[in-house]
Amino acid sequence: MNFSRLLRLSALACGLFTISFPRPASAQSDTVSFVHITDTHLIFGLEHCHPDIIRLRKHYGNGIGPLKKMLDSLSTSKSTRFAAITGDMIDFYGAATATGEEQVYQIERFARLINSYPIPVFLNLGNHDIAAYGWDGERMTSSQRIAGKARAAWIRSAQAFGEGTYYSRLLTAGGTQYRLIFLDNGYNSAGEYEKGKPPYLDRIQLEWLKEQLNESKDDVEIVLMHIPFGKDTAGSELYDILSGHPSLKLILSGHNHENLVRHLGPQQKLVQVQTAAFARNPHEWREITLTAGSILVSSPGTRRQELAISLEP
Repeated sequence: MNFSRLLRLSALACGLFTISFPRPASAQSDTVSFVHITDTHLIFGLEHCHPDIIRLRKHYGNGIGPLKKMLDSLSTSKSTRFAAITGDMIDFYGAATATGEEQVYQIERFARLINSYPIPVFLNLGNHDIAAYGWDGERMTSSQRIAGKARAAWIRSAQAFGEGTYYSRLLTAGGTQYRLIFLDNGYNSAGEYEKGKPPYLDRIQLEWLKEQLNESKDDVEIVLMHIPFGKDTAGSELYDILSGHPSLKLILSGHNHENLVRHLGPQQKLVQVQTAAFARNPHEWREITLTAGSILVSSPGTRRQELAISLEP
């Protein structure tokens, strides 16, 4: 039984929804390191899709090998505790074939790949993970109307989603407790009646998020989500919630396929770090190191430090 499945089963047996990471014997107690990857856009069996979908999405047709190589490397690392992939793990939930049928095995194939590695891999849903491609005779269409089916398949298949598509994890580095909060914000649009702006969360998830942020006065929070905040945050309830918590120090995200750092909040102390798409370049990853007094963020594709985020109020 691998590490992440042991974590999930332990949580279910105890009836808990927030669990802690066991520490491998080789890990040091003063730091915890993990790798942030995003937008892998894997496609399994692209050759079975409609010819025009193949033509339009073939640039993502060779992503499986690079991700396996990365997970092979991380699985033998003595310093990396786990990996986090913040959405668009696959390019589509389902896609039309040449005969008009739909092939819908992407989630199961991706989960089988991830679950085969001993290193825990934690996931966020992205917009592509809950979307399907069709062909209307003239152009490729994309719809998230199958999002319910896609989420059900993710929960059935991926160990990271054993408690649902949003969840949290606790770990300790040098005596400091960290709460990692994984959000499900993969919707492109909340519809014409939604007054907010992306990134979107449904009301129930927003209330759960508030509870997580207020769960303990002693922990430091890190939020992982797919769609990041842009320049215009006015009117975003999610932004108001997150920027109002000084113990939230870091947001990790992807979606825009670019490496970017933003300083958010009233005093610009909340740091949002975007990592570019692994599908475009397998050197697009970052190492995140948690210590007793700071969070260290590497430059893309290297362990060289780019940011040091102080935990001071």
